[in-house]
Amino acid sequence: MTLVTSAQSSYRVLYGEPIPDDLAQLATSVLPLGFELSVVGTAHGSLVREVRDADFLVVATSRVDEVVVRAGQHLRLIQAQGVGYDNIDLAACQRARVPVAITPEGTSVGVAEHVILLMLSLLKKLRNLDHAVRAGSWPVWQFRSNSYELAGKTLGIVGLGRIGHELATRANAFQMTVAYYDQRRISADEEASLQVSYQPLAKMLATSDIVSLHLPLTPDTKNLVDGSFLSSMKTNAILINTARGALVDESALCDALRDGLIAGAGLDVLSEEPPDFKNPLLVMENVIVTPHVAAGTRDAFLRKIQSIFANMQRVAAGQQPRNLVTSPD
Repeated sequence: MTLVTSAQSSYRVLYGEPIPDDLAQLATSVLPLGFELSVVGTAHGSLVREVRDADFLVVATSRVDEVVVRAGQHLRLIQAQGVGYDNIDLAACQRARVPVAITPEGTSVGVAEHVILLMLSLLKKLRNLDHAVRAGSWPVWQFRSNSYELAGKTLGIVGLGRIGHELATRANAFQMTVAYYDQRRISADEEASLQVSYQPLAKMLATSDIVSLHLPLTPDTKNLVDGSFLSSMKTNAILINTARGALVDESALCDALRDGLIAGAGLDVLSEEPPDFKNPLLVMENVIVTPHVAAGTRDAFLRKIQSIFANMQRVAAGQQPRNLVTSPD
């Protein structure tokens, strides 16, 4: 376990992720006076053991279940490093009267940029071209007939939250047409300002060249992208998922890719992370997979950790934390 402290420590922060030493040092550089930071890996037993003396717990993907919550008898706040919190047992936190908050700061820009990266990589055949050149080929003409630009294409955003807003802004800069589907439609003025149009899901799937998922994982959204969803998309369309892997029925996605129901997929998340090496998605040429790193930049980390520490300072001062998911009340 790595341990870094500030002078006159009175509050202990447990970072329940195996961040490297350079990021631990970066976190220490903005650690408020009176706070101590301990970094522990994702091993459940270590988390249970170390949380016993912690006032605050920070997690990204580590599992926070009833055992962890009960062990953390001094916890004042559990802070999710990003906007997803399906790894945290909210009911257990509620019973223990421990509030849970998310950290939208530092997430939206990085994820939106990563969606653009995946879209461009798939449309311009980056993976195929890179592999060909490294193998000694120089395919100047081979991929031109099925390579495309973003300009003029229609992007369908499923879930127009913070990340969806950032993505729409960037898609507009690439001269794309942007449609969205969300349970809550924004106002006409907001749509005009953001240059987006609302469409029912079925219509959006039928008209979009790229469909990007930006939804939380809930019982209602699990396996939302099934065979019916995929067969409703255009055959030359691509699917992007930087949200949660379980939004997609991966078996149905594999079938759709093999059968030509859709043209490709860019995935930063999978239903099992890390995946089984036999996962067929990993060997498909029309699929790009990255290891849940859409918001994984140094820039994003600094913004996140500063916001996290600010939230903890609010709690230490007896104030309400921001971006609450659950409240002890």
